[in-house]
Amino acid sequence: MSILNPLDIYPEFKTVLCDYIPSQLREYNQFIVWKLENAPDKQKPTKIPYSPKTFKKTGCNEKYRDTWGHYEQAVAAFKTGKFTGISFALTEKDPFVAIDLDHCVSKSGQLSAFADSTLALINSYTEYSPSGTGLHILLSGEKPGNNCKKILSEGDIEIYEHSRFITLTGHWYSELEVIKKANDALSQLYFQIWPVKEDPDNKKSYKQIAPLQMDDSELIEKIHQSKNGHKFDALMAGDTSSYANADNEGRTEADLALCMILAFWTQKDAIRMERIFRSSGLMRKKWDRSCGDMSYGDKTIQKAISCTKEVYSPKNIISINESRKENYEYDDTEERALPEKPLFDANNVPWPDPGALYRINPINGQLIFHGAGTDSGGVIALSPIWIHAIAKNIFNEYSLVVKFFDYNKKEVTVCFPTYMLSERVGAIGRLIRNLGMPLISGKERKVNSYLDRMAYRCKNTGWIAEKIGWFEGTNPPCFVLPDNILGNHSGLEVFYQSNLQQEAMSFSQIGSLEQWKKHVADSAKNNPLLMFGILCGFGAALTKLVGGESGGFHFYGTTSCGKTAVAQGAASVWGNASDPQVFSEKTSIRRWKGTVSGLEGYAQLHNDIVLCLDEIGNIKPEDLGDTIYLLTSGIPKARSQIEGGIRKQSTWHTMLVSTGELTVYQIMKLAGESEKGGQRHRLPDIPCDTTDKGVVEDPVYDTKNKRGDFITKYKFFCGKYFGTAGPNFINYLLDLINKNGIIEFSEKIMKLVESIDQRLQKDINLPSEGKRLIRRLAIISAAGCYAANAGIISKDDGYILKTVMTVRNLWIKESEGYLSENERALDDFKHNVLTNMNYFEDITNKDSRLPSKIYGYINSDYIMVLVKSMEDLCGIHSSRNILRELNKRNKITLGESVKGKHKISKRLSVPHKKERPRCYFIYRDFFD
Repeated sequence: MSILNPLDIYPEFKTVLCDYIPSQLREYNQFIVWKLENAPDKQKPTKIPYSPKTFKKTGCNEKYRDTWGHYEQAVAAFKTGKFTGISFALTEKDPFVAIDLDHCVSKSGQLSAFADSTLALINSYTEYSPSGTGLHILLSGEKPGNNCKKILSEGDIEIYEHSRFITLTGHWYSELEVIKKANDALSQLYFQIWPVKEDPDNKKSYKQIAPLQMDDSELIEKIHQSKNGHKFDALMAGDTSSYANADNEGRTEADLALCMILAFWTQKDAIRMERIFRSSGLMRKKWDRSCGDMSYGDKTIQKAISCTKEVYSPKNIISINESRKENYEYDDTEERALPEKPLFDANNVPWPDPGALYRINPINGQLIFHGAGTDSGGVIALSPIWIHAIAKNIFNEYSLVVKFFDYNKKEVTVCFPTYMLSERVGAIGRLIRNLGMPLISGKERKVNSYLDRMAYRCKNTGWIAEKIGWFEGTNPPCFVLPDNILGNHSGLEVFYQSNLQQEAMSFSQIGSLEQWKKHVADSAKNNPLLMFGILCGFGAALTKLVGGESGGFHFYGTTSCGKTAVAQGAASVWGNASDPQVFSEKTSIRRWKGTVSGLEGYAQLHNDIVLCLDEIGNIKPEDLGDTIYLLTSGIPKARSQIEGGIRKQSTWHTMLVSTGELTVYQIMKLAGESEKGGQRHRLPDIPCDTTDKGVVEDPVYDTKNKRGDFITKYKFFCGKYFGTAGPNFINYLLDLINKNGIIEFSEKIMKLVESIDQRLQKDINLPSEGKRLIRRLAIISAAGCYAANAGIISKDDGYILKTVMTVRNLWIKESEGYLSENERALDDFKHNVLTNMNYFEDITNKDSRLPSKIYGYINSDYIMVLVKSMEDLCGIHSSRNILRELNKRNKITLGESVKGKHKISKRLSVPHKKERPRCYFIYRDFFD
């Protein structure tokens, strides 16, 4: 095969405009590159696809997915000069359809009439083909039929949606750069090119000939026992491999094959054919898609009926068609394309021996029960299922680790407690059905019995981890993620079992670590608040190892100051960090809005990793204080169980990153509550809008528009590249643990944390609560140092400590001296007294006007607050604490001594009045 100079063939568009390739395509890792080559058996040059990662030949169907790359890899490969262009591999998993219009552009640039009408109908992204004589249209939709290519007088047209690649030039035909949804327009175009032909015979044969006196389960069992039952079973399980080739996954062909089998056995009963097909593993959304004047499913059934020559006629039933009384055996002449290919190698199956009562057929994968006593045998499941291990948690409670092959023949692992075998029959069935296990309705009880017997025979043991994060059942500890166990060298497998698996899907990985570092971490480096968010992501995993407390930070400010971007950077370390305002269904950033139980669930799910909560204003003000204590304590509310006693609770250890427009103090004040010192230091307020720059301090972005563009791009990349930094950070820590031992490793980190702690406390006077916060900052800074040493973020040139110092200084400034709860309470009390001085009577001035109500009295030395008025002037704070603090600071004169103890109030003799009220005598200089 000779390689051509592409410039000789494609002189018009010799350069791919990479920056103009649609952004929607860049979200998928389905890019390849291609060369134009001469093949001996071809009359014209052929586009040969190559992997942008290995530079080796590849293909366009799913089995080559691992060789495809992301957009940046394809661009880099193309820019080496070794390839002709860039392409995108279309699959059934993406929403795109490509329309290729050949020879429709004249040398003068004029479009053919057909191409012009096509573009008028389908208003979506359009670019010139590499030759410049054709157009490529990309749209979002689904092709309504199987036809692909048609030769027209004004040029050829091809429409394809999977198992093909579409070349990309970036040379727009129009300024429309967005791929739009155009399903209805696509159907209109498709049936304009390939109109549906009406066949009166087909319509007649579409009606039921004769009903069968069997229910669906009996009929399915009858088909299963026929000589071609294995083909039917494979199709019912969703297996299309027998119909696939290098360019086609064979799903449409498999649909027709199953419908033809059903047409024979149901005597062309269209209603029954549809009902059984919908219960099969082939069922997908396309079945109900519009296909002209009927759905794709109806059209497939009609075609199957018209192609089926004979029908099944059981011996005990006479067909309505009296002219045909002979009994038919199953005729497979319509299925000669189905190969006799076992699904599994009988000598190398992944499941253990199921025992004497059961057998898994390697040809079709069905689980067969041979019967015992009065219990009849038969097929009880349509796919292999077995017990992989018996595992226990740290409380010595046992679970089953079950494996099976789903409808797509992919191996699935699921864990559930052994007690579920004793619950209602449908519990396990619903669980594994939902994960893709092909069961047979009514056979669930027998599957339960099978699993029970397999569990007793199972010799493989392991650990169950019921939450994400550090798992200490192994030695050394390992780290559990929803889809991976990092660093397990104990000799026993560790399995993650959780009832929060759907939410855990947000902890996924998209893009490479290098892409995340370039577009997220490096962008944040010169912007301390953004960088601090990322450091929080690492600090969460280090906190437990150094004995740190759960806690966090609340970033607040006006709209568009960039506070959400801080949370997105933190979330991107571990999972999907898309903007929660736009992609709430898939992001790992949660909302404050919800029940206490819901927030507990999020905390458990984010054990040992960062928990980002957006829009603190959504929580009820009266619930905020208790919720902060709950989330940072790591212990859920105690709940009873049906059998009596307290239910086993799942604890957590996390780092909170919160955002909102109001401070914690402001929200609690709305409920008439004071912010206690513990709450203030567990979740301190950090302002994001102290200047008009918001969170963007990099001098490169010196205008409002530049800063706005930067934040938009930063948030976009947080939602595009994520989930790689955290696992790489853990692997780095685990390597150090395995090298030095857990004790030496922990001692070394502790020394680093202590050193940073001392630097952060230098030249500031802190109460005990404030020192706890400084400790948290030191842990975050140490985590940043380790991440830099691992090469996950840029090498530390002092910016990590500077970042943490910035947050510390913002916190101190925000506190305005209120580094303790008592400071804030005293200042609020002082403010309330001074603003109500009109209600204090001056006892040194005989001519002073008496106030309408009395809070107390004043003279030259004291402000004397009536005991009964003290609560009003303390507001939301505790009067007892304020009086205690005033006494500690010698700002109050004590009263008489009773049994050796002085009262904190004194009686006051008011001139011209008989009563002697009790007052608190507070020195006036306290109020200066």
